[in-house]
Amino acid sequence: MSVPSPAYTNWLSLLNPSAPRRTRPEILSHLAALNNAQAPELSLNTLDVQDLFLPSGLKLRVYNSSSSSSATILHIHGGGWDTGDLDTEDLFCCRLCSAGCTVYALSYTPATYPTPLTNLQTAISHLLTTHTSLILSGTANGASMVLSHLQRHGAAGVAGVILLTPWCVHPDFGVQVPVMDPLGVMDVTAGYGYYGGGAEEVSPLLGEVGMGWPKILVVLCTVDECFWEGERLVEKVRACGGRWRLW
Repeated sequence: MSVPSPAYTNWLSLLNPSAPRRTRPEILSHLAALNNAQAPELSLNTLDVQDLFLPSGLKLRVYNSSSSSSATILHIHGGGWDTGDLDTEDLFCCRLCSAGCTVYALSYTPATYPTPLTNLQTAISHLLTTHTSLILSGTANGASMVLSHLQRHGAAGVAGVILLTPWCVHPDFGVQVPVMDPLGVMDVTAGYGYYGGGAEEVSPLLGEVGMGWPKILVVLCTVDECFWEGERLVEKVRACGGRWRLW
């Protein structure tokens, strides 16, 4: 059995409910260290990673490798509208790129609804001027943004959807499982407030999900606070006749 790295051990300490609360910079620092410890084989020296700015001022991080194919992914990071950034899911984007994809990661403004969704629409519109189609990917609230975009603007130009522990932002589907999250239940619940107008206006569970969309891959983790919401989402997609796969 391999010995856990110090970075991984430190991250586990953040998941201890009795541990002292960490600040946002401390959590980001731990996530960055964990990324580096988990993937020494994914050295950035083997990938072409660059930051670019759109005319609107939005920032995208672009991942390319010698094996990149025609598949293009736009990934939206999670973090409950507050903690995440481009660095916290850098490892995931590196792995997607190493699998042969060109990956764009969006740095959106963690503000009240609808500003993050407007940022996403701007990025998609820009990328579709140079790419025939995109695979939209999102984690937690990033997955919620992807779903909200598809419900409001349709699936034109979208070749596939990847939802990692999607946060469906519905007050009836809150934290239902034991939480192993450094932010804790209170912060997760408070995250609904970022929508301003009320979760009922933006929850993907209240509208059609999946009908006429490309196939949706839903990835859930049983110790994630979004697990129960993700299950309800799969049920909704099935009821709407959408195409899905649960992993």
